[in-house]
Amino acid sequence: MTGRTKGINWGKWGTIFTVIGVAVALITVALTTPEIKCLFWQSNSCPEELVDVDLIVETEESQPLKGAKVQFKFKGAPEPRETDSSGYVTIQIPNRDDVTVTLSKEGFQTENYVINLKNDPKRTRTFPLKRLASSNSSVPTPSHEASPSPIPSDDLRSTVGVDYTKLQSLLRAGYWREADQETSQVIFQVANPQRTDWVDMESLAKFPCEDLRTIDHLWSKHSNYRFGFSIQQSIWQSVQNDAETPSAIRGQFGEQVGWSSDGLDYTINAPKGHLPVSWISLDWVGGLRRGGGVLLDRVKACGV
Repeated sequence: MTGRTKGINWGKWGTIFTVIGVAVALITVALTTPEIKCLFWQSNSCPEELVDVDLIVETEESQPLKGAKVQFKFKGAPEPRETDSSGYVTIQIPNRDDVTVTLSKEGFQTENYVINLKNDPKRTRTFPLKRLASSNSSVPTPSHEASPSPIPSDDLRSTVGVDYTKLQSLLRAGYWREADQETSQVIFQVANPQRTDWVDMESLAKFPCEDLRTIDHLWSKHSNYRFGFSIQQSIWQSVQNDAETPSAIRGQFGEQVGWSSDGLDYTINAPKGHLPVSWISLDWVGGLRRGGGVLLDRVKACGV
């Protein structure tokens, strides 16, 4: 009786062993790569990233504080920075660790704040500084530095002869909603006298600087530098990012100033830069259409 012994299919098994070997190699490489280890284990192997954070330094009266020194304490921290005329400074900090930020200015108490983006991911932080009591400091408080230099009085000049007395009266009285609506009317009068409900971007790009200064001065002064074009322009500059689309940038701006589908806040407690707004064509996902950015760029060009 004869029998046949089945032969082993070495070709098939060779293929299986090869696949297993490649899989083991890939898993080994993956689990030794910091990024993959971070995904699997959520451990300290996760690579740190530096993230842009906007700091706003204010006085106790919520006025922007120019020239405040901002120092950082973390590995690889950059050189100290200073706030601009709107109290703004953009810093880059790690996205996971505690970062100690020290704020100081002559005539004010030095303050330390801790930021941890992992626990609180807000990208804009507002910090107050307290003035030193006069008995504790021989240095007089430079109160004129606590806010952008305003026009000494309500200068209502207009290149095209627009009357700003109604806007002035509304803002003095704190009628924010009515003042917002009046701002729309005067902007239309200046940029497009033929219509009172629409203005094109070319007209906004050429908006008279003198009128921009007058409108901004009235809003800034009577809101204690909480509202106005100059505040909005500073926030607009802070969200510019070449890696983002224009639409995304406009959306980020809307988030910063508190524009959302929940509606507007016509009180002095609204977020900084929230007003004026009604002249802008909002898309109500928290942003503004192109015309708003054009006017804010004009504000910068005019040095407002």
